[in-house]
Amino acid sequence: MRYLIAIAALVGALLLFLLSKASSSSEFISGSSYTIVLILSGFFILSLIAIIANQIKKLFRNIKKDVMGSRLSMRLVISFTLMAVIPGLIVYLVSVNFLTRSIESWFNVKVESALDGGLKLGQKALDIMLTDLELKAERMALSLSSLPATSQYAALSDLREKTGVQDATIISDQGKIIAVSSNDAESFLPALPTLIQLKQAENNIYGKIEPITNKGLYLRVLAPINGTSVSNERLILQILQPVPNSLSTLAESVQDVFQDYQKLSYSRDSLKLIFSITLTLVLMLAILTAVAIGFLLSRKLSEPLALLAEGTKKIAKGNFKTMLPEKGKDELGVLVRSFNSMTRQLDQATQTSENNQIRLESARSYLETVLAHLSSGVIVINDAMEIKSFNIAASKILQVDLSKNKDQLLTSISNKNKLLKDFIEQVGMSGAALLVMGCFGSCTKSSDTGGGSTPNPNPNKPVDFTINISNSPYNVLQNNGGFYVDTANNVIIAKTTSGMLIAVSSLCTHQAVTLEFQGNNNRFYCPGHGSNFSTAGTVLNGPAATALKAYKTSLSGSLLRIYE
Repeated sequence: MRYLIAIAALVGALLLFLLSKASSSSEFISGSSYTIVLILSGFFILSLIAIIANQIKKLFRNIKKDVMGSRLSMRLVISFTLMAVIPGLIVYLVSVNFLTRSIESWFNVKVESALDGGLKLGQKALDIMLTDLELKAERMALSLSSLPATSQYAALSDLREKTGVQDATIISDQGKIIAVSSNDAESFLPALPTLIQLKQAENNIYGKIEPITNKGLYLRVLAPINGTSVSNERLILQILQPVPNSLSTLAESVQDVFQDYQKLSYSRDSLKLIFSITLTLVLMLAILTAVAIGFLLSRKLSEPLALLAEGTKKIAKGNFKTMLPEKGKDELGVLVRSFNSMTRQLDQATQTSENNQIRLESARSYLETVLAHLSSGVIVINDAMEIKSFNIAASKILQVDLSKNKDQLLTSISNKNKLLKDFIEQVGMSGAALLVMGCFGSCTKSSDTGGGSTPNPNPNKPVDFTINISNSPYNVLQNNGGFYVDTANNVIIAKTTSGMLIAVSSLCTHQAVTLEFQGNNNRFYCPGHGSNFSTAGTVLNGPAATALKAYKTSLSGSLLRIYE
């Protein structure tokens, strides 16, 4: 598109040049080169119209498909087009009207009359001079006729000087020079008349105004001399008189101007048509070029907005890795950079949220495991004294299926269970609380633990278990920096930034708080009091003073074995 705009500008400049050329040269207009240029310009305009029509078709197709930015592009194209069409039409109409009136003023009746009068005036002055010269030639011919042939030659110079003419020559009817008398020292021989002119002057005086090569405009008069020469040939007197330079120059100038005026007068309608066609072509080029520029600029302006819309849709679908290309330092560039910054922050917030969710699920799983394996009964209630959670030991101690009483009032059970009622009265409960019941009442044997079991009933038994890291929740170990806490064995398993799988005791040696793994620092961290441990379990900083117990790992396919 940008190349077409450049070509259109060149063609427009060429047409403007042709317009100025045509105003000063009618030959250029009548020549075939101007017609060829007009045909090529018309062909180019038709090509440009076809290309713009194709762009408009694509634009409407994008609008129907709801392509982001297509409607903005259409508004921009319309705006640019109107900005070019309205001023262009005004200038076009004013220019056509001005040129038409100017061309008409060239052919004013007064101008034509003045030129015609000037031309006639010059011709009249020359005619008077020619008539005067003819009278002189006639008198000289009569004087020569009365003299004998032998005396005519001597009397020629005297007559020439008396009449004040420049050249006087006696010529035979066959063009032979008999005698010459001249006042022009630079001229050796006078300019001779043609045989036709001599024939015309045999019986009558012949006069004519004609140019002589390298001498200018002259008055030529031929007058017959009565009598014959020695050789019995008829004699003719030729008189040449130069036209004054001032009068000659003025007459030629008036004649040239009048001829040019006549040519322009004949091509008046053609000039109007040519100027109108040229201006129309320039107008069409300007409008079409403006439309093409509108398409080009609208595409550049709407492209960043379309990219922003696409990025927004991807973010709405949960893809926070979307990054847009940053181009330019204008407002659109700032908007794109802000969008990318927002996307990075959302991605970081999402990753933090996912890590927190993993930790929460791990802590919840750990709590559920601990509660499930406690020999003491635990019931969790809220402010309304509704049962929210419990363990198996509580159901066995109370000998009540608490799963059927979840989200019910604790009093609905305590009223029916004397053991629980006595316990509540002894402890005193008025709000949210955690009931921890030991083996009392119905717990008559020390060996009766309510059926609970610990994660590792034999603490002296070595740790040795296998997990599949391709399955949830262990699949976090497939990512560098990921970790998983196995509450059943009190082991935390992590994958370092270098991709190595390690395992240590999950409980801090300070106060048995469950550890976390910080992938960015490659260390284990205690959220309770801030102790840090290396990947080998050694203490990096306190308050913990004892190293963690480290375990061996062995990966076979997706099966990971943790053992001592």
